[in-house]
Amino acid sequence: MKEVENLIEIFKSDVDKLASKLFADIAKISISEEFVEKSSLYGISIENLGLSVRTKKCLKQANIKTLGEIAIQDFDYFLRLKNFGRNSLTELEGMLVKKGLYCGMNLKQYGYIKKGK
Repeated sequence: MKEVENLIEIFKSDVDKLASKLFADIAKISISEEFVEKSSLYGISIENLGLSVRTKKCLKQANIKTLGEIAIQDFDYFLRLKNFGRNSLTELEGMLVKKGLYCGMNLKQYGYIKKGK
């Protein structure tokens, strides 16, 4: 009887170890999926974001070409751009929110580094 109890304890321990490993692997997969999903957004051209002509023109003048370059900037940066006002900022913020992003993001965790920086 004692041997059976020992085997049961060993089995429980092995099951706990396997469950822990399985949950860790699932967490890694979730992080990887988020990484791929987010990192695939950063290279999208501002031409393909559905922004108004005025907003796109301001971004082009600031040499901002991609969604990633938008997300790494904070709100104050945009408001300092010539002809970029509150309406353009509201439009930009709405577009970012729809994509699950926001201004001032640290995108290094998703592998995004702005070229030339």
